[in-house]
Amino acid sequence: VYVLTPNARIAPPQRWREAGIGICAALGFLTRADAVLWIAPILGWLVALKGHPRPPVSPGRHGLAAILVLLPWFIFSAAQFGSPIPNSVTAKRNAYLVQPMDAFAGLLRTYSNLFFAFDTFGSAGTMISALVILVCALFAFPYAARKLPRVLPLFIYSWLYFAVFALLNPLMFRWYFAPPLPALMLAVFTGLWALLIPLQKTRAKAAVPVIAGAFGALCLFTSINAWTLHPDHGADRPAPQMAWHEIELLYRQMGEYLRDNLGVTAETRVASGDIGAVGYFSGATIVDTVGLVTPELRDYYPVDPALIAEGQNYAIPPLLIYDTQPEFLVTMEAFIRNGLAQQPEFLESYTLIREIPTGFYGSSMQLWQRNS
Repeated sequence: VYVLTPNARIAPPQRWREAGIGICAALGFLTRADAVLWIAPILGWLVALKGHPRPPVSPGRHGLAAILVLLPWFIFSAAQFGSPIPNSVTAKRNAYLVQPMDAFAGLLRTYSNLFFAFDTFGSAGTMISALVILVCALFAFPYAARKLPRVLPLFIYSWLYFAVFALLNPLMFRWYFAPPLPALMLAVFTGLWALLIPLQKTRAKAAVPVIAGAFGALCLFTSINAWTLHPDHGADRPAPQMAWHEIELLYRQMGEYLRDNLGVTAETRVASGDIGAVGYFSGATIVDTVGLVTPELRDYYPVDPALIAEGQNYAIPPLLIYDTQPEFLVTMEAFIRNGLAQQPEFLESYTLIREIPTGFYGSSMQLWQRNS
């Protein structure tokens, strides 16, 4: 959509373009429900252009293409799961403990540090970066309205995303911060160009490309400087810090250990809060302790806040394990520290058979086996 939006310009109608926008919007929505945050500004822009002397085709055509893509899924999901809305949307809100303003604070840090100034210049650099980004992004709006109206939906999207997520305040996983950043980057450079336009009418006009180029080079330098040349996990090649995925690698180890050393099969029930890697590599039947894909397990949430360890946002409800009786439990130590690990019933029923030390989510990743 980042490509299609700027190119959906005011031009003689081309049906493939209009259908393409509708299809991309539908596929985006099927991928993530929050795609509606970029779909809405695009739709609003198309509606606003209806009165233009050379308008694009009515938004109805875009909508028809989107409906044709969405309808089969809506019918299937309603019949199979009872609702087209993913269960994970509500499950995450019930399972995780989120402090007020957490999402706002995280988004503010991300937007202020868009080009990773903190890693090069520290807190002072981040403060200056935040001011520059805000000023440039704001100046991008009037310039785009006059010169590049087709990119306005993109600029609106980055701030609409900020506002909606800050208001809803969900638990912000690392990948939640990424979607609006390309739009914000484009807005920053557009706003910078708008600020430099007055210089083009003076004797200093030769400095305009120099300033713009220097700013771009600085942003590129600070961004690359924030990369890790030799990550301490995964492939030994440069990677951004946001590419951290050590926990997934450890879950993979646990999944393979269950499969290769303990002989679990599709008939074996393994409980875990992070179901992807454990389920994929073990091949076991997963007891999803968060309730992402098993709606009936949502009834165990919200948990008593006393069960959640200090500095953490999640704990496995003990009653869930007692009721489901999985053969194995894969968990981070912090998720059971104040709950299951303190209860004699659990310690009598399960034995800790493997432990991988970690520096996150407690002291280790643990594998518990139910006693025969």
